[in-house]
Amino acid sequence: MASYTEYIGYFEDIATNHRAIRHSRSNKHFFRIDLEELIAGLKTKISYPCLVLESYDWRMTDHVSDNILKERNCAFMILMRPKNAGDYDEVSDLFNQAEVIVDDILALMWYHKHNKIHDIIADIDMNTIEVLPVNGFIENAVGYRVSFQTITGHNIALDENKWITTDF
Repeated sequence: MASYTEYIGYFEDIATNHRAIRHSRSNKHFFRIDLEELIAGLKTKISYPCLVLESYDWRMTDHVSDNILKERNCAFMILMRPKNAGDYDEVSDLFNQAEVIVDDILALMWYHKHNKIHDIIADIDMNTIEVLPVNGFIENAVGYRVSFQTITGHNIALDENKWITTDF
């Protein structure tokens, strides 16, 4: 996987190019889970459906070899907002719409992985994808949270030029 900035850019491009989401600078349908950005989004009216991207975390794994792996845990949500929070038929329909968008995004990610179009998604482990329902995250929004893992080789070699001394 490439840099954190490229990770954000990839998912913002997804939100911009999916016909049901259509994110733009003037019509915000893409947010990161960042307190300041969410508060700003609430002030500027979040447009639905929206893609909310979570920051990734990672761990290093060493299987007693020279191959150190960096395993990143990534996630995003597709959220829809019902006009009437108590209208369960509408909520069910929004869950259906969100599921279609999630399926579209996963199909695009699979396409990018297998055609080596984006480094960001090249190392996704499709077996780690998990989709869970979300209800009432913000503004009574409903939808799905999609989590997945990318696994890449990691160069753990020491660059002594970055240290004043390594003998401490």
